[in-house]
Amino acid sequence: MPGFAPVLEALSRTTGRGAAVEAVVGNRDFLLDGSFERRTGVRMRGEEMVTQVAGRRALLVHGDTLCTRDLAYQRYRKVVRSGPVRALARLVPGSIAGALAGGLRAKSTAAVAAKLPETKSIVLEAAEGAAAGKGCTLVICGHAHAPSLRRVGEVTLLVLPAWGDGGGGAAEIGGQLRATDGEGRPGEVLLPRAP
Repeated sequence: MPGFAPVLEALSRTTGRGAAVEAVVGNRDFLLDGSFERRTGVRMRGEEMVTQVAGRRALLVHGDTLCTRDLAYQRYRKVVRSGPVRALARLVPGSIAGALAGGLRAKSTAAVAAKLPETKSIVLEAAEGAAAGKGCTLVICGHAHAPSLRRVGEVTLLVLPAWGDGGGGAAEIGGQLRATDGEGRPGEVLLPRAP
């Protein structure tokens, strides 16, 4: 994973100090496998993870599966995550894989820019359905990277900003879910601890 060495080293240092780090796969890192886990100590949880956050049963997902109006992306996702494509990807030398990934990223950026906002957005009803299917009242995701905190029915949806853009994220601190800045410093309370 050339170019990502600083991130990999930071993850390894963090888990080496005894911190548990778990991750769900997203639209650009779904090929991560056991070698990534061994190198970094990060436990990959697949496409979703159910946990407790601020006293709520929470579903953590990347978010791309919740963009159900983006039919072109959903078709693309199905193809690139298929068994044959995944098997072929593991056979491609690193330098060629990097070039291919860069080309796909450029095409993806252009495609996303051409889409209407409602096409590429998280669909609230999809988040509600995913949460209900897991018995959750909170969904935390990214992908659309339009930070927001919204409710649909009995479900709260938190969409995080893009990672690496200095936009921060969220962390459970003192039983509350709080916004964090790009350096991980706590900010406003997003969700108080549930009773």
